[in-house]
Amino acid sequence: MDQFIKKCLGIAGVGFVAAVVAGSITAARSQTAPAAEGTGMSGMGGMSGMSGMGGMSGMAGMGGPMGNLMMLAPEYRERVGKVSKETLMEVQHLTKQHTRYSDEMTLRQVMQEILTDMQGVMAGIAMHNGRLASERARSVANHYIPRGGIIPYLRLEDITDEKLSVLSGMNAAVEGGARAIADAVDAGDYETATARLGDVLTACVQCHDIFRGVPGVSPALPAKK
Repeated sequence: MDQFIKKCLGIAGVGFVAAVVAGSITAARSQTAPAAEGTGMSGMGGMSGMSGMGGMSGMAGMGGPMGNLMMLAPEYRERVGKVSKETLMEVQHLTKQHTRYSDEMTLRQVMQEILTDMQGVMAGIAMHNGRLASERARSVANHYIPRGGIIPYLRLEDITDEKLSVLSGMNAAVEGGARAIADAVDAGDYETATARLGDVLTACVQCHDIFRGVPGVSPALPAKK
């Protein structure tokens, strides 16, 4: 048991970084957004009418949890308009899997919540507290979608087919992995849960290497020599 706990806590060292890094994933403990907010979320900013979205027709349907296209700064609307319909529909598919949308939380706040949930997962696994580990892992898998969706929080240079197309694999690794952790813990298989925890944390780090950049570095300051 001591070796098992050490193994978990070894992963946790990476985990705390990754959870902050990936804090992307958890459920705010507030109420689920009303149905009206969820409509149009069929993903990517209410991609109803998304059929035209390679040019942005139909994007006016970008209401609800993903926000309204017209609320975005012009440069964001321009970037979204250059993304292919196929990529946007894939993002739609990913967001459609969620059942909780917030009209208040920012992406950073959603990310912060993953830290709390991932800490709960790690503590639950280490101490064989199955209920804690399972509940927190499932919370990770069904995190809130932030106000306006993900697009408004990305750097402009990240709103491309190349960058957005990696989300599907990252989503499978993080959210699918979180569900696998919960299933393993529910079955009493803590070794499998521990292994999947490592996979999830690795995917978190990889995703944020792509989208987040280096935390704590200000563009207003000269680079360190």
